[in-house]
Amino acid sequence: MDFTYPKQDKLYIYNKNHQRLNYSSDLPFYFFGSSSSGNSVYLKQSKCLIDLGFGYNKYLEISPYFFYDVEYILLTHQHTDHLNVPTMLRLLKMYPHIKWLINPYMWKVITNPSLTHRFNNDKEHATELQAEVKNKFRQRFIILENQKQLNIKLVSQKNITIKPYFVSHQNVVNTGYTLTTNNGLKILYASDLDHVFQSNPAQKQTSLPLNYGPQGQPQPLTENEKFNIMFLEANYDRDILNKVLLTDPNNAHAKGNQRHISEQETWKYLQYSLHPQGIFIPLHASKEFGTLCQDLT
Repeated sequence: MDFTYPKQDKLYIYNKNHQRLNYSSDLPFYFFGSSSSGNSVYLKQSKCLIDLGFGYNKYLEISPYFFYDVEYILLTHQHTDHLNVPTMLRLLKMYPHIKWLINPYMWKVITNPSLTHRFNNDKEHATELQAEVKNKFRQRFIILENQKQLNIKLVSQKNITIKPYFVSHQNVVNTGYTLTTNNGLKILYASDLDHVFQSNPAQKQTSLPLNYGPQGQPQPLTENEKFNIMFLEANYDRDILNKVLLTDPNNAHAKGNQRHISEQETWKYLQYSLHPQGIFIPLHASKEFGTLCQDLT
């Protein structure tokens, strides 16, 4: 479909040197948002929507034909700010051309009656989704394997390579994604992380893409491996959060942010993995405890 995406004038985009960038040119993605209220980003060249955390009408603000431009929806995990169940149900019924990428643990939550209720407070919609997926829409889903490369061909005949990384988010198995387009654009999307540099082989969970030396120390990716665009969680500034908790150790809001990763950990990872001319878009950035989106209204 041919339509013009609205200008994104409230985006916070950074380079590798912590400098905020202003973009006037057309970006290769449309950023719907990233917060506890909803998460979603559309990659234009790849025809991929990552996460589905908003209501159906939020997407139609772009164009009433928006979902005809989406060929794949990549889901990270089952929390409702990343998966809006009524929106998913509607898309399954209305857009049979869309394929869904999902990790096997999330698949169990969606299709197992004893687990379905865990990811949505709306029991009626959750139960309906379970029945619809099992009885009608199983063929629409691609169940991922950890770090197994998936090669897809778009309607336009362009080739896209997708690689999932199963990472942990408390007791939830989450999925980070890397995408490489046929013109060499490399993208990483990873949100709701407990950590970046550790892995848990016992739970089949891994770290994000990185090279490691003989002693297990992090090593930079090669120039060809580094990412041009990184959507990565950077929730809070460690010094700000520690100061708040020192004053009020029982501050539930501040303690809740510790479920995510700090700006400091994110910047460290960026030094190993972001291309020198690459851009970084922080996810789940806290206005109260962080520094990356303070000037946005």
